[in-house]
Amino acid sequence: MKQVRPSLPSLGALAVFEAAARHMSFTAAARELNVTQAAVSKRIKSLEEDLGLVLFRRSGRALALTEQGSALAKRMHSALDFLEEGCARLRGTAGSPIVTISANTAVSHFWLGPKLREYALVEPATTVRFLTTDQTFDLVGEENDIVVLLGQGERPGWNLLPLFSEVLVPVASPEYLEVACRESKIALPLSPGHLGSLSLLDYEQLEASWTTLDMWLDWVGVTRPKDARRQIFSNYALTIEAALSGDGIALGSLPLLSDVIARERLIVVSDRQFATGRSYFIGVRKDRTIQEPALKLLRWLSERPA
Repeated sequence: MKQVRPSLPSLGALAVFEAAARHMSFTAAARELNVTQAAVSKRIKSLEEDLGLVLFRRSGRALALTEQGSALAKRMHSALDFLEEGCARLRGTAGSPIVTISANTAVSHFWLGPKLREYALVEPATTVRFLTTDQTFDLVGEENDIVVLLGQGERPGWNLLPLFSEVLVPVASPEYLEVACRESKIALPLSPGHLGSLSLLDYEQLEASWTTLDMWLDWVGVTRPKDARRQIFSNYALTIEAALSGDGIALGSLPLLSDVIARERLIVVSDRQFATGRSYFIGVRKDRTIQEPALKLLRWLSERPA
């Protein structure tokens, strides 16, 4: 049979390599694959010749991956995990239902994750595949049954229901505020002008719809001093975790952080709340008949916006 991807080595040899790398033993790999140890050694040698690389270092009975071998092993493990998950998902369509839901890191960490843990107690027979990404293109991928989006309520190909509006305000931990207020001789609520001189925690604006702390300061008319203490994180969740740890002031989304604020792990430090005009929505694809497990999860989440 003609090889479909001629640039790839033998898939059989790659499978043998993956087993040997996982066990770090040709003998254990042979036992798993139900072949002889000599057959494993021969397939590994053939793969090394095909790639023009040394994948294993051998010293007596000891076996170790080379740098190239380690890199290939990681790729093979990921590829097989991906295939295994895909097959499990296909099997799930005929047996245990699998529902895929996607959301950005902010929603996933502070709202959706806790909600899904609750749902698992209510519907233990439904398997929920949880995709977290800050790229809208990936959020609305064809493989996703349900999506949580920030926007105006319109997305081509999706039917969306409102969850809650986006309202932003600076927040900080009680521990940080106690020290900052004492050192700066200020009191809560802080005026916008006070914030510019304190430790600021911000995140990269990966999407046009996102509002950063710098943008909030512009909105209230505060110019941040050039020597202001400032940290920028790769996503919203890391920024809020830093605020919870007492590292400074971050821009908090009130609906997402309602539980954290209610427990006073974070304190609202200003009365200048900024309603962005955007909201979080939950929805399903228009071009797909929604299955009962996905419909049940959609209804359950839409009834619990807080």
